[in-house]
Amino acid sequence: MSLTKKIAILEAEFNCKIPENSWVSEAIKITEDLIIRIDIDKKLDKSQLQDKSYTDKCYSSLSQLQELNFVLAGIRLIGKQGTRIFLKKLKIIFNAPLLMSNETSNSNEGRNILFELKLFLRLKNANYNVRLCADHPDILLIIDGREYAIECKRIYKPETLISNAKVAIEQLQRYSLSQENRFGIVAISITRFFHSGDKYLAAKSEEAARVRINYEMTTLLEHNKQALLDLFPIKIPVLILEFSDRGEIQKPYSFNFLDIIETANGRWSNFDQAKKDLYKLGQRENELV
Repeated sequence: MSLTKKIAILEAEFNCKIPENSWVSEAIKITEDLIIRIDIDKKLDKSQLQDKSYTDKCYSSLSQLQELNFVLAGIRLIGKQGTRIFLKKLKIIFNAPLLMSNETSNSNEGRNILFELKLFLRLKNANYNVRLCADHPDILLIIDGREYAIECKRIYKPETLISNAKVAIEQLQRYSLSQENRFGIVAISITRFFHSGDKYLAAKSEEAARVRINYEMTTLLEHNKQALLDLFPIKIPVLILEFSDRGEIQKPYSFNFLDIIETANGRWSNFDQAKKDLYKLGQRENELV
């Protein structure tokens, strides 16, 4: 089903209309114009050539619409209560700026929520018993009586990696981990650790892209490992790092990589059980759309 059809269903069946001034409307216009120009071999207008951010807008439009398409495809998988929460969060996504480079600390919540919904739907699509929560935790995962409370964070700049992890851990400890058979997971989107939204990854092949991103994520973890993992208590055995960005392999791509990391750092934890429980998510960890 096309994105246009999904948006029509969103409005007709769920009474959720995308605002005219949303990045979604802008991205659709940019993408449709670009497709027409390619089809008829028409050159860019003078205003487009003079717009220094036009290329950035094209790549952002394509990748953001791909991610929105993925999110909207999952709305029918959610129960009635979950749908209300989903739609409330979706409206926050619509208010984000089109360009990641135009985000501020006051306007970055939209992409934060987008990361949360993408992770929730990846779990849902892998047939997990998973619940989207209105408050804390962000996501609740239940597997054979074991519960995993998930707090999602997205860093705004490199120096906030540790502080975001610390906030997520504190939230889990305060709101979610009092039950004996419940454990915590911290999920962090790290795209802005590498750049502020003004770059994209160009690679000759999918394998080259995977190798480059895996290298960057491994390097990031090694450089911050001690400071990061020292924060984690035993009841939070898993850290998920996500990298999602624009790219090009002969055509525009949306890269989505997940890394599932043990936080015990030599101590005992139930990570082995958690890793088994998350194996279906691990099977989908490297996706190029």
